[in-house]
Amino acid sequence: MGTKKTKTWEPRKQRGCIGRIVYSHPASGERYYLRMLLNVVKGPRSFEELRTLDGTVQNTFKDTYFAYGLINDDKEWAEEISWEALSDDILHKKRIQLRYPDMILTEAQIQNYCLVEIQMLLNKNGKALSDFPDLPQPDPSLISHLDNRLIREELNYNIQELKAIHDSLYSSLNPDQLKVYESIIGAVNAQVGGLFFVYGPGGTGKTFLYKTILTKLRSGRMIVLAVASSGIASLLLPDGRTAHIRFVIPLELLENSTCGIKQNTHLAELLHEVKLLILDEAPMTQRYAFEVFDKTL
Repeated sequence: MGTKKTKTWEPRKQRGCIGRIVYSHPASGERYYLRMLLNVVKGPRSFEELRTLDGTVQNTFKDTYFAYGLINDDKEWAEEISWEALSDDILHKKRIQLRYPDMILTEAQIQNYCLVEIQMLLNKNGKALSDFPDLPQPDPSLISHLDNRLIREELNYNIQELKAIHDSLYSSLNPDQLKVYESIIGAVNAQVGGLFFVYGPGGTGKTFLYKTILTKLRSGRMIVLAVASSGIASLLLPDGRTAHIRFVIPLELLENSTCGIKQNTHLAELLHEVKLLILDEAPMTQRYAFEVFDKTL
């Protein structure tokens, strides 16, 4: 090393350096904060001691770094970035992508798709949301449900309109209908299951009761399947189907028949999410149809 006066080289003076702390990029997370703390905390004998400040053990090296006041928390910046601003075009894009112009998404679903978009951008740059523990992670179950056309159709209702219809129907229930209504809704909400047989001659309000139950549960974003033994009866139910079409029940039924529902299909996933199944005109259905569907379940 040269001096200003003599302009000659002198040997470097040894200062008792034990070793070198390896460089760590700020994006490396906890490893970066560990490295920075090693430059601040004197004589730590363990990782726990390194995370201790004034007798309090911090959860992470990052928390310890903040506790020392060495860096300002960016929480206020995160709060200023609204998720609505990041996801304002999610619904429009999904309607085009899934070819479903009337598609309706909840806030949780929109947030989830927004996280998926962020995940894709990070993946292109060799990163992932899991590299940032402070950020929320996408829910895979919501994604699979949204990509299931049958589940989307069963959740794509105008909630406010259904609530208004339910309130009108509910106020007109007679005591017997109200008793059945409360029993069924209570069983669904408590998730205890059950089998309910509603019996009465034509014109006593069975379909009216079914509509009240359907609007109640669907307005709560629950999946309810309404089927009937015949096409005419299914038309009287909101979004009704025949049991043979909905559950792929063979028209020619034998004792050893089975439903045509395959595992891991959209219809199979739909049945996993059903909270209630309404079968109108059940006594008109052949016995084997019940047995076939029971085996499928």
